[in-house]
Amino acid sequence: MLVSILAGLLNGAIVQYLGINAFIVTLGTLTAIRGVVQIYTDGQSLSVQTPEALQAMRMFESGRFPIAIPLIIIAAGLLLAGLRSLVRARRQARNVSVTSLGMIIGAVCCLALVWAGGMSISMPKPVVYMFVFTIVVWFVLNLTTIGRRVYAVGGNPEAARLSGINVQRYKMAGFILCSAAAGFGGVLFGSRLGAVNPTAMQGAELTVIASAILGGTSLFGGAGSVIKTLAGALLLFTLTNGFNILNLGANYQGVIEGTVVVSAAAIYTVGGARRRKR
Repeated sequence: MLVSILAGLLNGAIVQYLGINAFIVTLGTLTAIRGVVQIYTDGQSLSVQTPEALQAMRMFESGRFPIAIPLIIIAAGLLLAGLRSLVRARRQARNVSVTSLGMIIGAVCCLALVWAGGMSISMPKPVVYMFVFTIVVWFVLNLTTIGRRVYAVGGNPEAARLSGINVQRYKMAGFILCSAAAGFGGVLFGSRLGAVNPTAMQGAELTVIASAILGGTSLFGGAGSVIKTLAGALLLFTLTNGFNILNLGANYQGVIEGTVVVSAAAIYTVGGARRRKR
């Protein structure tokens, strides 16, 4: 985790102080760091030899968490927040926001899961980690001042700076958070394998980019949703599993992912140009 955070700090420093495009910087450091790992491991997988460490890794990644009580608590919180927002909108004669409806729908979905699975319902630990991370990021981006400032910095850094926002601080925090999330994913992946594979996940960059773009993340900044990005990732990996089941091979996967990236980029580019004209 420390190494991943330092990598994010390096990326942020290069982008901030040298002015190089963030996409090029992250792609370049990815290739460089992957080369360093190849040199360090001599291109070979490193298996965990210590039984205690291997047991700790398995406990971290495998197993299931009981989620009935947390789901009920989350549902109650979402329902209260959604109803409060609806009452406030009615008093002020405003339209009901999408966020309020999303909270109520989320509460209903949580209660439906508990009703369908009973109090013994449980989920794999990686799914729980992903769910908690998604909820936290969604809450920060949509319901806090920090989230509004993040969108402002991504949409128009100069206007954000003139508004009193520390643009460099928020950009640096974004790089560090993304790298830390990637490092956590690497820890989970290594814990599942019980080893470190230096060639693992090569070529997955396109899938990650396609997932973000398919989820509505703008290549120009200022727009995006963690919920939609998660939905985009689930869609792409569902297609991948479907291709594997149908024995269609990886070639079709590349065609689909490449088409999604180009089509989404074209849609956002044309849409952005039309908005600017208006």
